This record gives sequence, C-alpha cells and structure tokens, in this order.
Amino acid sequence: MVKFTITLNNKKVKSLIFDKNIIHIGRNSDNDLFVDHPDAAPIHATVTQKGHAYIITQNNAEYPLLINNEETKEVRLINNDKIMIDNYSIIFNSAKIIIPNKNDIVTKNYAAPLKEKTIVPNAKVQILSGQNIGRLISLKDIKVSFGKKDSNTAEISKKNEGFAITALQSNANITINHEPLGDKTIILNDNDMLLIDNISMQFFLEH
Repeated sequence: MVKFTITLNNKKVKSLIFDKNIIHIGRNSDNDLFVDHPDAAPIHATVTQKGHAYIITQNNAEYPLLINNEETKEVRLINNDKIMIDNYSIIFNSAKIIIPNKNDIVTKNYAAPLKEKTIVPNAKVQILSGQNIGRLISLKDIKVSFGKKDSNTAEISKKNEGFAITALQSNANITINHEPLGDKTIILNDNDMLLIDNISMQFFLEH
C-alpha cells in the first residue's frame, strides 16, 4: 500500500492511497495520479512495485522526470520523495496506512450526556473541484455550513469527540469516502473525502 500527497504551490490539494502494483502519473485524465499541467506528459511516469520497493520510471523523454529537483530516468522511491512538475509536488510514502472500515465510523447520539471535555485540534476543509478549487475553509467556529448561496446542505460542528458532519436537508447529496451520509451524524477522520452538492472536498486536522 502506498500514499501520494499532491501539493500545489506548497499547499496540500489531496491525498490518494493505492493498493496496486502499477500507478500511472500524467496529464491524461485517466491516469491514477492526474496532473493538469502542460509540463506533465500525457503519461509522465510509472511507479511499479517490485517486492517491497517502488520504482518510478520516466515515460516520455521530452518531459523531464524530477525527483527532489534532480532529473532522472528511473529511481527507487523512498518516503517523502517529491515528484516535481513545475509548481506541483507529489509526495511519496510507502508506510503502512490504516483505512477505517465503513463499519467503524461512529454515529454519535448527541442527546446523551457529554463526556469530560477533551482537546480537539483545529481542522480545515479544502475544496478540490469547482470554481473555488484549492480554497481552504477553517473550522474554527463551532458550526460551519456548506451549500449553495441560498440553501445550506450540510453542517460541520465542533464537538468534544471531534468534528461532526450532519445533513441539513433530507434529500441532500452528501457522501463521506464515497459512502452516503443519509440522516446520520458522523465524526470525521483526518483526510476524509467529502462530496457536498457535487463539490469534492477533503477534511484534515491541523497537527
């Protein structure tokens, strides 16, 4: 299992986790890692798992493959290596990553007595699609609403247990890691992927 974190101008755009032996990077939208930039080749590079190693290979000689700002044709990736394409960086990590099972997502009953107050870190949501792509929304307020201008669709509120997301409309199109939210209230986990009104977002804690 391997994780790639894409940054643009040193700001995190999104993280992707793969459990496969071959991963393609490039400008074509059907690549596993899509980089929408003219300095990226249609198929810029291929990452191949060989045993416990991950090897990245240049696919097009007309487009340099830069790893940590050094040009190469093929190299073994190590944790925190940066695949660089102009102002994009793709950070590689092969450490074991635990993905929460959908059955482990906790639904809280907020009518129950609150437990002793704990310290909840700050968090943000980053917009990953639409006209506001890249925008960061701070969750410092107790409640933050999301949706169209005249109609809020979802609300993220800061609780003792963490940050909880709730639908504000019965027919709202909201998913958490591709699972429908429905009428549940769910505590968000770091790097959860959200879809609200067909806009992709990512929730992350500030460590």
